[in-house]
Amino acid sequence: MTKMAPLAVVKKEYGTKEKLAGQLASTMDVPEGKTREQFQKFLQGLSNTKLLKLKRVEEAFKARFGGKPEKAVSAILERRKLTGKAADAFKEQAQGFSKARLLDLAGPEATAAAKPATKKPAKKA
Repeated sequence: MTKMAPLAVVKKEYGTKEKLAGQLASTMDVPEGKTREQFQKFLQGLSNTKLLKLKRVEEAFKARFGGKPEKAVSAILERRKLTGKAADAFKEQAQGFSKARLLDLAGPEATAAAKPATKKPAKKA
């Protein structure tokens, strides 16, 4: 089976790029100084591949941490066994991290959910 092009995936799963951008705009944090409508328009200008990646990251983050960055930071601190001043410094620094970066730092079980599922071809004997 061949891999579908990003445009085909967007059309099949979401109907239009605008619908996908609308879903993302409603779930993602809007940058300071922008309205949700401006942010949605910005998202519509991104490539289909980027939109699909953002959607996968949002879904994985929500599934793993309930959409709460605080839970992700706590999981990272636990994984790295940070305490005291080091933990406080990391918490402050992590405030600016993207959800994708938090997923990467949280460990392989978090990033596996964010990657698209690909089937390995069967070996011919």
